[in-house]
Amino acid sequence: MAPTIDIFRHAIANHNIHGSHIPDPSLTECGLEQCVSLYTYYPFAGKVSRIISSPLRRTIETAILGVKPMVRDDIKIELMPELQEVNASPSSTGSPVEDLSRCYGKVVDLTTLGDFWYRKGPETPFAPDPEKVEARALVARRKIRDVARSAVASGNPDTHIAVVTHGEFAHWLTDDFVGVSERHNSGWANLEFRSYKFITLDESDRQARLVEKVGSRARRGVMINAPVYAPHMELLRGIAWSRVMLYAEEAREDAEDEEEEDDVVL
Repeated sequence: MAPTIDIFRHAIANHNIHGSHIPDPSLTECGLEQCVSLYTYYPFAGKVSRIISSPLRRTIETAILGVKPMVRDDIKIELMPELQEVNASPSSTGSPVEDLSRCYGKVVDLTTLGDFWYRKGPETPFAPDPEKVEARALVARRKIRDVARSAVASGNPDTHIAVVTHGEFAHWLTDDFVGVSERHNSGWANLEFRSYKFITLDESDRQARLVEKVGSRARRGVMINAPVYAPHMELLRGIAWSRVMLYAEEAREDAEDEEEEDDVVL
């Protein structure tokens, strides 16, 4: 028996309604209602021993309002910067640690965040670059695997670890791009969760691969033994890869525009 990793996409946030120009948006009223009703379809609350979240406001709020009310009071929300969203738009760029501390106080563990964790320039590990996105997805999986291994070592192999992230990054984290298309950047609905296990908890699997559990696939109406052919998955991965490259180009153009504006001011 090994720990289950329950991966959640955040609830509906303001940028889902009004656009990506909104800086680090919070949840909408509808998103708050989604969080309140999460207990009606998430059956594993009593088994959750850790909550790990992207440090963006919408994921933190989903963890605080949706997941945490169902678990033990002593479980703190751990922030993992590798789980942040893929692109560098204002809506997917986080906030400084002091702002998060002011808003969420002692409910979250901010010690994992560097002073400039939210910067997504081309020189940072969080830039919208396909190779960097792939690399940080691997880092995230390895960190989560370490948590799972620690749970087993402490005698709790049946535990569930709740991970709150974003619709687009969830595909990179799980290495499953089904649902991605030219029109849609994610196949995950807001506040959808899927359950996974690691193929192995030891270091022999350097990719720290996750596999979706049979019950999770059944829960969302996916044929349990339906194969996903490698060429098809590579096609979907290529669509996601190209989209991230487009994000990088948009980020470069925005940076150039800002430089031109600064030159005009000077």
